[in-house]
Amino acid sequence: MTSRATWVRGGLLALAVSQGATGLWALASPHAFWSSFPGFGRHWLRPLGPYNDELVRDFGAMYVALSAALSYASLVMDSGAIRAALIGQVAFLVLHAYFVSFKLSLLPAGDAAGLMGGIVVTLVVASALLVATRHDR
Repeated sequence: MTSRATWVRGGLLALAVSQGATGLWALASPHAFWSSFPGFGRHWLRPLGPYNDELVRDFGAMYVALSAALSYASLVMDSGAIRAALIGQVAFLVLHAYFVSFKLSLLPAGDAAGLMGGIVVTLVVASALLVATRHDR
């Protein structure tokens, strides 16, 4: 395996683990997820609106689905699977950042920066992987 392929696989796995852990937490304990995400004493979801069990579970399921696609792509290292998983990840993150940007004023400045920063870092990683694989067929 080339160093680029190793880097791509590692990036896909890092995204898959991050998305999977978030999604599994939301699925396994939706109220705890809503009340304490991202953890470490921070509370990014409570200020955004009332608890909705179905919405949190749907969010978790979508994150697990993204994780599955990213995991599969890292396993088979097929360019089509890689690009499809990354395009899905990038599309989600762009839309997520757009909608979150309208709610940032509801959070303390440090939390708003952390939330948007996490989205942007993940978007940069996914986009870099997509660019790195743009000529693969």
